[in-house]
Amino acid sequence: MRGDTPPFANVGSQARFLEPRPNGTKIDHLFRYEDVHGWRGFLQGRFAQEITFERLNVSSGPAPELLQKTEQRFRSKMAEEFELWDSIETSS
Repeated sequence: MRGDTPPFANVGSQARFLEPRPNGTKIDHLFRYEDVHGWRGFLQGRFAQEITFERLNVSSGPAPELLQKTEQRFRSKMAEEFELWDSIETSS
């Protein structure tokens, strides 16, 4: 989080990638990765059938902790990304 993004990591912004295009093209639905109920419900409605997923590659043990101070720095550095993240409605 120090200084400018190095060239090898300069892959762009999710927030900017998802902005509406000048020709009017824009996203209609956006789901958080972990909102399985939300995106599965959407897909089931679209395909009019039940959809199930097998859980694979699941980490064991407790989730890692992020210090509040570190999160605040990260949110400040990546404000546009977190504004997008915070705007996504979830099913829970």
